Amino acid sequence: MKKLTGVLLMTMAVTMLSSVSVMAGNVNTTFTFTTNGQKISSSGAGQKSDDGDTYAYVTTLAQSSTGTKSTLFSNGGKLHARTRLDTNREGVYSPLFTFTSNQAQKKQYGTGMAKYGKYYILRCETESADYSGGRLVQATRWCP
Repeated sequence: MKKLTGVLLMTMAVTMLSSVSVMAGNVNTTFTFTTNGQKISSSGAGQKSDDGDTYAYVTTLAQSSTGTKSTLFSNGGKLHARTRLDTNREGVYSPLFTFTSNQAQKKQYGTGMAKYGKYYILRCETESADYSGGRLVQATRWCP
């Protein structure tokens, strides 16, 4: 019985550690836009894990983790996004992500562009949106 309990505890510990490592680096950001083409670079920074993964991941969400509803796509907008190094916010590091609906995408970094252990931000811009109602919102979850 003690052996079975030990195995169960070890399995639970490994499962918990695996869950944490999968979640590491994810950043939830809700962007607010007031005009097409506006540069927004106020996302929180996310660290690129040193796991050999050469992809950047971006998911657009129908609502934020706090319940704010996304309105960009329902107003005809497109979202363009790129990851950029936090230390060089004008540099281009990931390929361009383009969204017209809520979905998940991954794009491979170019050779040598995945900087393990470094912090990235997500910069977004909009295109084709109807801003007659004021501001538009788009929630994202992303990982460099």
